Amino acid sequence: MDSALILTSYLLFDEEQKKRVIEDISHLLLVLSIRDRHYLTRDALQLPHISGLRHMLLSRNDMAYLEILSLNCATFDFLLRAFQPVWKQKNRPITSSLHAPQRQRRKGRPRSTNARYCLAVTLMWLNSWAPCKDLMIACGLTPTVFSVAVNLGLDILFGLLPTMPDAQIRWPSVQEMTELASVVRLKMGDVLPHSWGVVDGLNLRMEEPYEPDVQNAYFNSWLQGCFCSSVFLFRADGPIAWYRVNCPGSWHDARIASPLYEKLQRRCPRPFNILSDTAFPRTKLMANWIWAGRKDGDVEPADRRDARREQQRHAAITYMRQSGEWGMGALQGQFGRLKGILPRDSVKRRKILEVIAHLYNFRCRRVGLNQLRTVYDRVAAGDHILWPDTGLAREGGMDRGAAYYRLVP
Repeated sequence: MDSALILTSYLLFDEEQKKRVIEDISHLLLVLSIRDRHYLTRDALQLPHISGLRHMLLSRNDMAYLEILSLNCATFDFLLRAFQPVWKQKNRPITSSLHAPQRQRRKGRPRSTNARYCLAVTLMWLNSWAPCKDLMIACGLTPTVFSVAVNLGLDILFGLLPTMPDAQIRWPSVQEMTELASVVRLKMGDVLPHSWGVVDGLNLRMEEPYEPDVQNAYFNSWLQGCFCSSVFLFRADGPIAWYRVNCPGSWHDARIASPLYEKLQRRCPRPFNILSDTAFPRTKLMANWIWAGRKDGDVEPADRRDARREQQRHAAITYMRQSGEWGMGALQGQFGRLKGILPRDSVKRRKILEVIAHLYNFRCRRVGLNQLRTVYDRVAAGDHILWPDTGLAREGGMDRGAAYYRLVP
């Protein structure tokens, strides 16, 4: 009866009234279809000053700092001394009038975090790939406050780290190339006499963009997903010497590294060179600066001595490329956020990647925990020398990683 009455009334409406009724019904159905949101509230969390993160900060334990923040206590304090003035500048009192006194309090409630806690929350977020809700429980912050602290910390670090000498990504001088090449020569002999770095590519998963054209650009058909691609050049002692990040996942590593080729020709004098895999160009123009191994099907030299020399060179390059894998492993191991799914927002994604790249160099130079530096420092100190015949990298069934550590006293 009620349905019939409603239908009769609807038929008597004019077109404008019918349109308004349909819009109201559509809006009601949309509201009913949206499920209730679930999020953490203040009464469900510990206060920040008694949270687990606060307790860890007060413990001053280097092992805990390295595990949660990827920095030891001294390095964290050093970074905080540069971070705190910028944080205070961004949180200076806001006055409602040009004639109001400067001591007037900031409008609204005061922030739940100070500079130390903001930096710790940002580093913890970068170091972990755990869901944000788990980190909120650890630091005692609600979703809004947590998001504000992380975004503010990223903004400050994005502008601060490139100005700090220990965090800068800079091209080595000729003297530094000579020193790096000498360390590599101690480990590899005369097969690689002038190599000072290793270049490699990295693909990181990201959220699918909304725009079809952008999604198509970032879709990697080999990995079957949306990725952003980057290329890093690691020095033999660990730090990053050159990088390019946040490129579309459909781009080849050789295309991403195109600015590197020009830089090698301008700022890498002969006979110095870097090592790579076969994804990078092996043309006659770049053969003097980029050394790569042989591809399957390449024709070997007719002369037996040249063929033997080429085989040793290929084995040595493949052998030394383990350094590039260590560099990529260190990036993703120290900063677990790279193991998760990066945001689709290109600006925020670039900010995250650049902050992580500079933090990697900062950690490498200040903390010193880096696999590349550990191996090459031991070689330079004369503690261990690698077996001289690099062509026997797989002798006895050892894989390349195990053979890399085949040292003699």
